Amino acid sequence: MLRNLMAEMVRRDVSRRRLAEALGLTRRSIDNKVTGHTRFKTAEQKVVCEMLGMDFESDAESLFQDM
Repeated sequence: MLRNLMAEMVRRDVSRRRLAEALGLTRRSIDNKVTGHTRFKTAEQKVVCEMLGMDFESDAESLFQDM
């Protein structure tokens, strides 16, 4: 489960639905990625970081670390 990502999404008021729309994925796909069943691709990670106002180079590792 990507707890750091979920926490940042709550802090910045970014819903899973909004994330799915931005990535061109279904809500189910986002649920699978956030819960750790599947992984975010690098390009998807960059979009997520951008949406959250975070720097991909310095923040992606902690955001997408599976707990």
